[in-house]
Amino acid sequence: MLDGLLKKTWKEWHAKPLGENEMVDFNINNYVWVKLTKRGWAILEGRHDALKSTLPSVGDFISPKEDSEGWSKWQLWVLMSTFDGFVGMGMQEPFETTIKIDVIQ
Repeated sequence: MLDGLLKKTWKEWHAKPLGENEMVDFNINNYVWVKLTKRGWAILEGRHDALKSTLPSVGDFISPKEDSEGWSKWQLWVLMSTFDGFVGMGMQEPFETTIKIDVIQ
């Protein structure tokens, strides 16, 4: 079975022509859910510490609230802004690569 998967061409993997996949509109002000990794937590704490060293009046670090399975809720633009420069090919991810999109109907 693995043999068959490895032998597929790009065309076979992407059988639908461009634009024929189901698409939905998503506003970057809407919410996504992610599971932060240890790297993600370290980035958040480091950003807080850097801010606090510049502005001592900044309070203690407040971690994002997580549900019982470890998912935290973020507006997409905030997630992108917070982890800008920390997401890319070959980099240690700040959050798991599967995200949940909060669909507003």
